[in-house]
Amino acid sequence: MAPGRLSRFLSTLPFRNSGQRASGSDEANKVRLDPAEVKKHFDRIGHFRVLVLGRSNAGKTTLLQRVCNTTELPEVFNAEGEKIDPVTVQGSLERGYHNIEDELIFRSNPGFIFHDSRGFETGSVNELDLMNAFVTDRARTLQLEKRIHAIWWDHSY
Repeated sequence: MAPGRLSRFLSTLPFRNSGQRASGSDEANKVRLDPAEVKKHFDRIGHFRVLVLGRSNAGKTTLLQRVCNTTELPEVFNAEGEKIDPVTVQGSLERGYHNIEDELIFRSNPGFIFHDSRGFETGSVNELDLMNAFVTDRARTLQLEKRIHAIWWDHSY
C-alpha cells in the first residue's frame, strides 16, 4: 500500500490535542493529563483500545509483547467476544492473516485491547479499505469502550 494513501487517511482523523506542540515545559504540560484524570477515564471506559498498523511480519506482535512485558502470545477474541483457539491463531499471527475485528489481550495487561491491521503491503488497497471501514465504524459508535482510543502506526519499513 502506498504510504501516502495511509498518511492521507490518518490525517483526516480528529486528534484531541491537534495543533498543540510541546516545545517547552509549559506547553508540554498543556497536553499532559493528570494521572488521577487518566485513572478516572480508565475506570469509566474499562479498556483502552489500540489499533496497530504496519507491514505484515514486521514484528507488530513482538513489539506488543515487549510493551506488555511478556513473551506469551495474546489471548484472541472474535467480534462476538468468543475466545479463539490459540493453536489456530498462532499460525495466522505469524503469517499476518487474521481479522482486524479480533481483540488481542495480553494477560499481563488486560486493560489494553489491541487490534492488528493485518499488515499493509504495497498496493494492498483491500487491506486499507478494511481498516478504513473498521476505524470509521468504531469512530461512529456511541459506546466509548468500543471506540479506538489510539492508533499506533509502525512505519519503519
